[in-house]
Order: sequence, then C-alpha cells, then structure tokens
Amino acid sequence: MWVLAYLTSYCPATAGWRSSSGMQVFYGMLANDYYAFGTRVYMPVLGITGVVEDRIGEFGAWNHFDVWSPICYSTPTGWFRVALQTR
Repeated sequence: MWVLAYLTSYCPATAGWRSSSGMQVFYGMLANDYYAFGTRVYMPVLGITGVVEDRIGEFGAWNHFDVWSPICYSTPTGWFRVALQTR
C-alpha cells in the first residue's frame, strides 16, 4: 500500500546503539509509533526497504518514519511516497 509519509533522520548521537525492540541499530532501521516491529517500508527516495524496530516517542504520527543512519542527518527529510508491507 502506497502512502505519503514524513521521513526524518536519526543517528547514534541522538538515539544510541539499541532500538526499542532491543535490536542493535542498523542503516534503514525505522522508528514509528503506529506500526508493529518488523513492518517493512520501501522508500524509493533512499532506494531501500526499512524495517520498523524502534519508536519515535510523543510526537510520532502514523505516517512519520524516522530513518536511522550512522551519519547524523544524512538521509532526506520531508514528505515522500513509501510502500508499506504490513503482516
């Protein structure tokens, strides 16, 4: 299912090395408060499929995905079309 989503970026300096699910962080790991851990999201703007394994916190909306990257704020931020693959 394609949706319009807001992508932001986070990194070790802002989030550490472990996710809310207990996994070690990795490039393409996503934080989102609405979808279950393991939900896959294809992001054409990045050319990758990310996996929800973290939570954003009090400001997260259903269509907001925070993309983890080892280099702080290196991923595009803004509104982009993404494809959700829920279980």
